[in-house]
Amino acid sequence: MIVSRLAGVLGMLLCTAAPARAETLVDAIVDAYRNNPRLQAQRAELRALDETVIQASAPYRLGASASATIGYNDRLQRSAFEEGFARFE
Repeated sequence: MIVSRLAGVLGMLLCTAAPARAETLVDAIVDAYRNNPRLQAQRAELRALDETVIQASAPYRLGASASATIGYNDRLQRSAFEEGFARFE
C-alpha cells in the first residue's frame, strides 16, 4: 500500500516535471498555414502563374543594343605618268 502510494506520487512528480505548453491561436494559425498541403499546392500554382506573366511580358520590356562597323579602303594603281603606284582617294 505504501509502495503503491509512493509510486503514484513519484509518477505525478515525473509528469509535472516538464512544463506544459499551451498553443496560442496565433501558433495554431501559423502551423496550419505552414503545414497545410492544400495551401502549399495553391502557392505553387500561383508561383507558376506569376512566372507565365513575366515570360509573356518579356518581349515588351525595354532593351538596349549597340553595333559598330569599322573599315579601311586603300586603292593603289599603277600610274602611266609616274613611276611606281599612285594612291587614289
